[in-house]
Amino acid sequence: MTEPGPRDVLLDLAALYGVRDEVAALVRDRAEPKLYPDMPRLLRAAKRISGLTIPELSERGGYSRSLVKDRLNISPKNVGVRTLADLSTAFSIPLGLLFAQALKDTHLSTPAPGSESLKISLIRNRLKV
Repeated sequence: MTEPGPRDVLLDLAALYGVRDEVAALVRDRAEPKLYPDMPRLLRAAKRISGLTIPELSERGGYSRSLVKDRLNISPKNVGVRTLADLSTAFSIPLGLLFAQALKDTHLSTPAPGSESLKISLIRNRLKV
């Protein structure tokens, strides 16, 4: 079984909202976003591309400069959705890409052998089965 990519994560989330087909049509001809080895490398690449300074990123994301520096250098163990949304705003990275990267970093997107797939887990959690 191959590891789900950002497109798979996006479509699984869209399925939970009942709009999977519509989202699939929107991304059908789009290239798969690149996932980096870890969150800090993704954020450093976004910083380099944007040309923003640490103080500017701090202001845009509503974080202290030291926390922005930590995010650029240390892979966080648990990243909340609110933090991902703030990072998305600060670094101008699509939230779905950050979400997929966070899943990859925590290995949640790779089911253990014999376990349920991510999609089934998401649906069961949504339906509280």
